Amino acid sequence: MKTEDSCKLEMNGQLDGEGLSSLRLLYAPLIGEEAVSLYQLLAVLAVSRRPITNHRLIVQLANMSIERFEQQRQILERHLLLKTFLDPKTNQYLYHILPVKSGNAFLRHEVFGRLYLRRMGKDAYEFAKLYFAEEHTDTKSYVELTASFSPDDPQWLQSSSDAFIRLRPSATQRAHPADGFDYERFLQGFERRFPPQLQTKEHLELIGELAQAHGIDALEMRKLVNQCINPRTKEFNVELLKKKARAKGRIIDDVPKDPYQASPVQFFRQLQPGIPISAADSRLIESLLVDYHLPKEVVNVLIEHVLARTDQSFPRSYVEKVASSWARLGIDTLEKAKAQAEKERSDKAYVPRQKTLPKWYGEVEDADVQEVDDQTIEQLQQRLGRQTE
Repeated sequence: MKTEDSCKLEMNGQLDGEGLSSLRLLYAPLIGEEAVSLYQLLAVLAVSRRPITNHRLIVQLANMSIERFEQQRQILERHLLLKTFLDPKTNQYLYHILPVKSGNAFLRHEVFGRLYLRRMGKDAYEFAKLYFAEEHTDTKSYVELTASFSPDDPQWLQSSSDAFIRLRPSATQRAHPADGFDYERFLQGFERRFPPQLQTKEHLELIGELAQAHGIDALEMRKLVNQCINPRTKEFNVELLKKKARAKGRIIDDVPKDPYQASPVQFFRQLQPGIPISAADSRLIESLLVDYHLPKEVVNVLIEHVLARTDQSFPRSYVEKVASSWARLGIDTLEKAKAQAEKERSDKAYVPRQKTLPKWYGEVEDADVQEVDDQTIEQLQQRLGRQTE
């Protein structure tokens, strides 16, 4: 990389006050001040009226060499704050600046939350929980007067007009959905049952990740989502959707020619033919996509890798350890996953923790064991009762 190399910046969302607090209080201890400063600089330059055309001004304003810029850029990438693309024809870099997680989302994240707790300690973690806690007024003593939402309202139905459908941003523009899931097909004709206020980034991500985890196509996923929306209150039951997706995934047998493109649940089932996948294993595999945000082909390599190293067992602690490591390393393609698995094969094999018996256990001889009659037992119980009074 050279300072003359052309580049383009795009900011997804904006860095508001809460995001800045999260960046300074939560991200900074993990990524360092230089990476925080670079992120803020890129966020500012991305919305500049005069677009940046190369790296020269970036490194000048950041007060760092191009080599240092590349190091800090990779730190941002590993912490899901930046995505980098390169056009090999024009040698132009494209930087997607991703929004920081909210304080609560950061602290609840399987990887970031644990890293922060380990780095900063329990006191700092508890302080952060209180700092980012959302103020909430207890409404038990209140009477709700809210008018209920009606999808039959004439003004609301105007949003389903042909003009709106043509001009509305695509699902990929509204959120960061799971790659490979057909959101356009999923949402087509689904406006009244799944209105825009339910089409949040979190809901769309979860739907796509569950579909990929269990091998469910867009139309089948729409049926499941429809069953999880309360027709009276218009509430979306996320936990019910997870249960229905797991149940549906257990009966789907369509497997693509490339096994790594199968859903992780299907892939796991192929590795143990004739043996049904347990509910615990199904939930664990699902979490690799939903909580760790690993692509399905990466999850499949991870499954294969763990089973090979643990003599066909699937221990949760080891699976989560590998998933956390791969997420931090930015393993997001099939090729990267295979290379990382090959690299780890040369390491010491996984050895499950075993409990060891005390030395005296093997030294007890049968001759030392004495039979005790009922009278002696009764006397011992009376003595024990007097000691506890």
